[in-house]
Amino acid sequence: MALYVGGLLVLIMDGDVLGVIFWLLGLKPLAFGLLLYGMAVKNLYDRWLLRRRGISVLATSDHTQGKKEIYRYVDAEGVRRFFEPDHAAAPVSLAPRQVAAVYDPRRVERVKAVLPLRTWVLRTIGVGFGGTSLLALGFFLVPYQLIELLSR
Repeated sequence: MALYVGGLLVLIMDGDVLGVIFWLLGLKPLAFGLLLYGMAVKNLYDRWLLRRRGISVLATSDHTQGKKEIYRYVDAEGVRRFFEPDHAAAPVSLAPRQVAAVYDPRRVERVKAVLPLRTWVLRTIGVGFGGTSLLALGFFLVPYQLIELLSR
């Protein structure tokens, strides 16, 4: 944060109005691009851990909380657990409504519904194009202004 404010002050003291505008506008795409990539990395890490040491279960629709559909499953120790699956999870059966899920026995709150391949492909394309374009725009608008100023 101090680096961002310091760069902004340098641009203001130089009197580069367009650079200041780009600097301020560039923070939003930079933040959204980093957030998008951060969420994707966390999700991939969770899925990798679950693939490595997870336990597969069938989760059954239990109740709704507003618009959220909550599913229940029984873990290896016989404890009933609840979670909200990803909206893209393909149902295994419709009556009762069930989805395949995987949970981490070491951290039972880490549970994910199994997603179809088409969802992975579309999400990868979305993060690849959307996240990369946001980061490119943010890096052009924010650091490039300072680099241009310092190279004069």
